[in-house]
Amino acid sequence: MDKLKITHCVCMVTFNHEKFIRQAFDSIFDNDILPDCVVLFDDYSSDKTWKIILEYKEKYKDILHCKRNEKNLGIFANINQAWQAGLDSGCDILSWCSGDDFLKKNLFAEFNRMVQKENIDVKNEKFILVTDTEELYPNGKTKIYSNFKYRNYKDTLYLRLQGKLNYRDCGFSRKVANVPPFREDLGLHADLIHCIDLEQNCDKFYFSNFIGTVYRVGVGTVSKEKTERLYNSRIIVDEYIKKHYTLSRKSKKFLALDYWYHKTFLERKLENYLRLTFFICLNFDKLEYKYISLYIPKFVKSIGKRILKNK
Repeated sequence: MDKLKITHCVCMVTFNHEKFIRQAFDSIFDNDILPDCVVLFDDYSSDKTWKIILEYKEKYKDILHCKRNEKNLGIFANINQAWQAGLDSGCDILSWCSGDDFLKKNLFAEFNRMVQKENIDVKNEKFILVTDTEELYPNGKTKIYSNFKYRNYKDTLYLRLQGKLNYRDCGFSRKVANVPPFREDLGLHADLIHCIDLEQNCDKFYFSNFIGTVYRVGVGTVSKEKTERLYNSRIIVDEYIKKHYTLSRKSKKFLALDYWYHKTFLERKLENYLRLTFFICLNFDKLEYKYISLYIPKFVKSIGKRILKNK
């Protein structure tokens, strides 16, 4: 196994990332083990992003393959062409790194260690190498997002629906990565369907408590979109999931809760609030409290706090 050459490809998209792209590149290239291929598509940035990309292209001519779109295609169309280029690279393991995020040092070495430890057949197995994630907030504070604690949990779809399983799309075997492209007609939450497709196509998950990726909270393209568009998309995606995937009872109940939560905030009708409240009361013992609390409207929480304060 030590003699086996494990090849890595990093897929990237950029759009006006001049503030962050250098750190993204340095996190990829400042390693003892370099990826064999980095494919990048810039979505017609209007700042200095493309100029910075060309600087790195001069340094890493044999590794970095980049293209600037002739017009802005939008986030998912751009992602789709980068993902396809990653598949076409023929590399064994694919990882994602948006231009405003970055990878932790020695991630590729950790992937290789996991492959060797588990004796994985990188050419033929459908696997995902799952590491932990660090979230970086605008104020500089960080939070570790642990995936390792779910290493023995079997219902990965339920974890994904709740947002508990999140490794920033790194460590996919090429066999797993060959799934349908992002569905632009599903809206801004189409990435959830893509993640589910990848995980449903996986035969084996391998977990490490190594922190592999860093996600910048609040600076991405989707995070700046209006709430109404996000909520509408989540309703569409929830309905799509119900029709196209085999769900456990827990997943079905969570989707029902999620649907009425978004429906309530889009259509602020009394009947919707009553439906949401009724659903929570009916299923309180079967849903984790900390997740239920996310679905209680803010004004209800504020009333509750006032009542407790007066007592």
